[in-house]
Amino acid sequence: MSREVNAPDTADLLAALRASGDGLFALTDGADLGAVVPACPDWDITGLLGHVGGLYHFHGATVRRGVTDPPAAGTRPHPPDDRALVAGWASNGFEYLFAALSELPESAPAWNWANEPPVVRFWQRRMTHETLVHRRDAEQAVGAPLTGYGPLAGDGVDEVLAVFLPRALARRPWGGPTGTILVQATDFGAGWVVEIQGGTQLAVRPLGAESAIGAGGGSAATLLRGTAEQLLLALWGREAFDPLLERGDRELASALVVE
Repeated sequence: MSREVNAPDTADLLAALRASGDGLFALTDGADLGAVVPACPDWDITGLLGHVGGLYHFHGATVRRGVTDPPAAGTRPHPPDDRALVAGWASNGFEYLFAALSELPESAPAWNWANEPPVVRFWQRRMTHETLVHRRDAEQAVGAPLTGYGPLAGDGVDEVLAVFLPRALARRPWGGPTGTILVQATDFGAGWVVEIQGGTQLAVRPLGAESAIGAGGGSAATLLRGTAEQLLLALWGREAFDPLLERGDRELASALVVE
């Protein structure tokens, strides 16, 4: 995690997870299960619920194992074949996960796929952000007012850059231009320097005085600037990042999108 980003309290993460999960299932209760999810057009609402439900069941079991070894292959659950049962299955998975994340100490051992400490705290953070973004997807699918991310948006940007971007490049090495990208959250008091080095190689660090906007070498870097929520939505491919690109190489900036 970037040093300049104020890590949210566990209580704040769990409160946001509870609220966003409740909101997600309230939105989809009685909704047209065939409604397309605009942010993920390959999904309808049933597909969205199948996705999150699988994660909830799987990672609820993952943290309960109490070990740092990866789970056995083929243990990820699949949604019911009967579409009418998927919403209830996903909701039960959410309750299963939430109970585990609420009851276990944040420092308890728990495997994860990232280069991060293998503790429950990782999943408290990860599943909160996962649920926040998919609640918004559901809001768009049913035509409901969009809920803001609030104070967790900055931490969400940090998670994308420091946790998800290395994973994305490991899966799909970058073959485009290389260089430095400055990412500045105008409302969060934080920023990041991302060095895209080609292939799977990158470096992410807090934006400090040595690379201040408009000073020294930083003035030549590609710059993305916006509110933390605008940046987060762009990084997840939910909104276009072009309005946030103040200068520099658009193709280079697109390396940060992890949709």
